[in-house]
Amino acid sequence: VYTFPGIAQEGMRRIPSEASQVLNGQLSYSDLLGRLKMKIRRKLGIGGQGSGTRDRRL
Repeated sequence: VYTFPGIAQEGMRRIPSEASQVLNGQLSYSDLLGRLKMKIRRKLGIGGQGSGTRDRRL
C-alpha cells in the first residue's frame, strides 16, 4: 500500500485552510480559484478596489 510520504514521515502536512475547506466540501473549487486570483492580484498590486481595471488574464 502506497502511503503519501508527508503523512508517513512527518505526520499530517500543513496545508492552506482553503485547501482543507475544498477537501471537506465546505468550499467549491471555483471559489478557491477566485480567492487565489485575488491573492495574486493583491500581491502584484493590480486590480485593487476602485482601480477601474479588470485584468481577465489572472
